[in-house]
Amino acid sequence: LDPPSGFGRDEFNEALAAEIKSELTFYGEPEEHDQAIRNGWRHNGLVRSKQPTCRAFAAAVQREVERYISDLPSSTDHPFLVSRPADFELQAWAVVSDGKSYHQSHIHPRAWASGVYYVKEPPASQKRGSNIGWLHVGPPERLGVSTDQGWAKRLVAPIAGRLILMPAYFYHYTRPM
Repeated sequence: LDPPSGFGRDEFNEALAAEIKSELTFYGEPEEHDQAIRNGWRHNGLVRSKQPTCRAFAAAVQREVERYISDLPSSTDHPFLVSRPADFELQAWAVVSDGKSYHQSHIHPRAWASGVYYVKEPPASQKRGSNIGWLHVGPPERLGVSTDQGWAKRLVAPIAGRLILMPAYFYHYTRPM
């Protein structure tokens, strides 16, 4: 994601991180809530925020989603392409994680596309040979589905400034750091 006009990438991510941390709600164990997040903090109103960097972030993501949609092939052979929206509403939240935080495998059934943006790179994710803190896109192992059954799996490193967009029906998760 290119930083909004007037920002360098590091400056933008630092300002965004500060605004995110100003409005956090803690989500503990699953019996306490119905979210995929476990033992982590979340800023629930990122797109609705009146804070300037959050607003600039939402506008930048909106542009990238519009580009993502327009760059898709015009084929009508795949349901994802056929169901491409003419218009959409952006919803977003931010997560602040620590050693015990993670997201269980989930999809976004009310969405057409999902995305992840990395504001920071967790130090644990930078260890050579480690995929701690990385985004896992692939089979919902907790539901008994694995790569042994023909599902593909991708791992995405959490690099500050990276935006990942994908169909909302792709299962994705993280592991505790």
